[in-house]
Amino acid sequence: MAEIQIGIQANAWLREFPIAEKLDTVLQQIADSGYSGVEIGYHFLAGGRFNAIRPGGAPPAGDSDVTTIPDPAEVGALITAHGLQLAALHTGGNFYDEETARAQTLPNLEIIAAFTKEIGCRNVLISPAAKQEGPKTPRELDVQNQVFAEACALFAAHGAHCFHHTHGPELEDDFREVRHILELDPAAISLAYDIANAARVIGPTAAVDFIDSFRSRIGYVHYKDCRSDGVLVEAIGDGAIDWHAVAASLRGSDYGGWVVVEIEPGHGMEAHRSVKEDALLSRQCIRETLGA
Repeated sequence: MAEIQIGIQANAWLREFPIAEKLDTVLQQIADSGYSGVEIGYHFLAGGRFNAIRPGGAPPAGDSDVTTIPDPAEVGALITAHGLQLAALHTGGNFYDEETARAQTLPNLEIIAAFTKEIGCRNVLISPAAKQEGPKTPRELDVQNQVFAEACALFAAHGAHCFHHTHGPELEDDFREVRHILELDPAAISLAYDIANAARVIGPTAAVDFIDSFRSRIGYVHYKDCRSDGVLVEAIGDGAIDWHAVAASLRGSDYGGWVVVEIEPGHGMEAHRSVKEDALLSRQCIRETLGA
């Protein structure tokens, strides 16, 4: 039977304090709650306490164009010191507007890819920006795929595999956008399937069925829970998603990879416990349903 590793997103702690400034506390609580890995949004590290000027020395006074990136040695040592693995880095950008993608998204990803290589991260989750004016056109979907392919090649050259992180708009209209992305080479990109994002669009039962339909492309899973009306809840098991059914689907397909808890402080979610309490309850639910 394939091995499943259990992690949690660091961004859950945003509702209590800045992640970068108190990453040591975040990691300690994650380890104490029984997780083996942490997923971190790159943007939570960039611009914060871990930044270090890259080779070339300090920038000239007032030079705002000099790019800094988090110090991979410092971040990596901190994660390791708590007995954790870096399950994945999470990033995103506009992939469907070619001008923006080439002027901003791809250059940003080049910086992140360098960090990924230095810290030894093997998994990169990518969240493509949604189009606010409505669904993306066929042309925009083609551009998005082209930029995705370039991003995947970039990260692969630095030793990391890319995962498309699913959001609600991409699952509408019979998964139109997701299906288009899955036309890309399976060796280049896999799905990071967010169960609650799906449940909020297609319902909790269909969100479980999605696993069976797209299992061959799912390589990373976000455990996030919501009520039947789509409002997010705190801990895994607080909402309407049938986690026993999710576990049966994953085990039945011999899934082996990361299952990462996401406690998202948004979309109407009301918190009544500390993040650590939610992390502990979520971990217990996973033990009881998934046996991992």
